Amino acid sequence: MFRRQFRLCLEDFKIVLDKIYSDIAPNEKMSRVASCGGMGVTAELKLLITLRILAGGSYLDMIWYHIPVDNVRKYFHQVVAAINRNCDNVVFDCNDKNMIDEIKEGWSKKQFNKTGKYLTPDVLLALDGLQVEIKKPKAMDLGNGADVQKYFNRKLYYSVACQALCDSNCYFRSFEIG
Repeated sequence: MFRRQFRLCLEDFKIVLDKIYSDIAPNEKMSRVASCGGMGVTAELKLLITLRILAGGSYLDMIWYHIPVDNVRKYFHQVVAAINRNCDNVVFDCNDKNMIDEIKEGWSKKQFNKTGKYLTPDVLLALDGLQVEIKKPKAMDLGNGADVQKYFNRKLYYSVACQALCDSNCYFRSFEIG
């Protein structure tokens, strides 16, 4: 159930939390203030909030966690920034600084033209993905002792994941399937 709600298994949740804990843990002063007025927001809860939103949940879902809706955005941005700083999970294979700056500028222009603001500075690529349905793999075909259940997704069928990264002009910059 955890994996279905947060799109991450509990073991991986713990790995991510360990990597970003020091960046998102409540400081001692804020914990004292929170304890006077109610429950403090733990690092674990901040990560759960962020994962739930990234998994397609609404910020309104947070009422079940007794989190004021006004604070959800703050926690979300804090956790995403911590993940970006501490987890090297996306690598863009480009050493051309001019090209990187040009791609960033493309997103900035699109955001400004649409909203009149620069909402997310330093965005480089947009990520999206899908699950391609497959027949149940046979353990002997997977090799290396891979677990067949890793191919069983949260929508209750066997699949392989596909992810693509695009720039602001919708050009594919990276693609992965596995």
